[in-house]
Amino acid sequence: LKVLVDQLAAPFVVPLHESPAQVAACRREHGATPLARLERLGLLNGSLVAVHATHLGPEEVAAAGRARLRAV
Repeated sequence: LKVLVDQLAAPFVVPLHESPAQVAACRREHGATPLARLERLGLLNGSLVAVHATHLGPEEVAAAGRARLRAV
């Protein structure tokens, strides 16, 4: 997915941190928050457009800022 996003130079739009339940489920399944998981996959960059992103913790807010994440 990262290769395709990079090749197309296209925005990557994803629902992210929409609810505490979504964040908790991701932690259980993947050992990380959704944002941290995307960062591990190399997808946390200026191409990422997060839909909602209403349940970010302070660390996620800082990481999103460093990556120039866009949120809608």
